[in-house]
Amino acid sequence: VAPPNKKKGMNKLLFVIIIVLALCAVGVGVYIFLHMSQAKTGVVTKTVNIERNGEISSDINDYATFKGVKSSSCMLDITEIKDTSKLGEEYNFTITCNNIKYTGKAKIVDTVKPDAKTKDVTINVNSTVKAEDFIDGKCDDASDCNYKFKDEDKVINAIKTVGVYSDIVIVITDEAGNETEKVVKLTVEEEIPGISLVCSIDREGYKETTKLGLNKDNLFTKKAIRIYTFTLTSETYNTVKSSNTDLNNVTYNNITGVGVFDDATLTLTITKNMTSDELAGEANSAIPEGYSELKNFYTTLGYSCTIGY
Repeated sequence: VAPPNKKKGMNKLLFVIIIVLALCAVGVGVYIFLHMSQAKTGVVTKTVNIERNGEISSDINDYATFKGVKSSSCMLDITEIKDTSKLGEEYNFTITCNNIKYTGKAKIVDTVKPDAKTKDVTINVNSTVKAEDFIDGKCDDASDCNYKFKDEDKVINAIKTVGVYSDIVIVITDEAGNETEKVVKLTVEEEIPGISLVCSIDREGYKETTKLGLNKDNLFTKKAIRIYTFTLTSETYNTVKSSNTDLNNVTYNNITGVGVFDDATLTLTITKNMTSDELAGEANSAIPEGYSELKNFYTTLGYSCTIGY
């Protein structure tokens, strides 16, 4: 009996392995083919976000992607989406193609940053101010807004000192958490109790206004605020503004004080505190204490005086 042919047995084993691998390859190929064929056709719904209080789109292509299927042959049902005012609310929508329904969800969102018109605020030293005091009107947003100072400590320190603070930042936040920052101006003035006798006069090149504090008995408190208002040419205005970056120490026409520049009217106002002694030095005379005498005193000097605050 001849011995077994080992080589012939190895060839058979190798042949079987090759057949098995070929069958596996065919199976994998069929799977890939079928998978790719499915990927090329079908309807895939999108994650749909609708802005709060916004319009609901009726374009079917906003709700799904279509592969191998014409969107024009499909029907969109968005009747469940009824109220876009409820932030975070989710609604179902359906797309029907060839009697096959595809369901997706639409969510009410708010991605728009809030906005609001702001205004400058003037307060007395050591008084209080809130972030919403700088808001002129109502917040422009789909929801209500909250207001806060970006740097609360900065504002607390500012109200302790007379000056102009043009870099106060207000943070406006809506209900969805969207934020907008606004830079506003805070002017802190010396406090004059009660009412004031406001006396004004036109000088050469500027207007001078003096606010003389009066107490409850209509007597001069010996505290006053002097305001100088200059209307400048465009060239002069820009030159003076660029050379006076510290608004708490503006100097023009030999006058130094807290400055405010108004780009719209090309005016510069300089405000400074005045004591009774300083006023007496200007007038070369003692300043009366009673309201009537005080008014007559400044009227005689050419001022026009009225009661103000």
